[in-house]
Amino acid sequence: MIADLAARRRLPAMYPRREHVEASGLIAYIADRRALFHRLAVYVDNILKTATALGLTIPPALLLRADQVIE
Repeated sequence: MIADLAARRRLPAMYPRREHVEASGLIAYIADRRALFHRLAVYVDNILKTATALGLTIPPALLLRADQVIE
């Protein structure tokens, strides 16, 4: 619907999904999800290493939730 409106009004538009381009949108800018998840894992690893270096303990409930997400 958004792509149709932009096309009718002759407005160039950028969309977050390929489907919009297929529905007559001009261009889509799509993030590389694999790269985003990799970067997220690196950040989490750094946070956990820093917590360990500072002598902080991660609450067991938080670790359990993280295990559930991974599975």
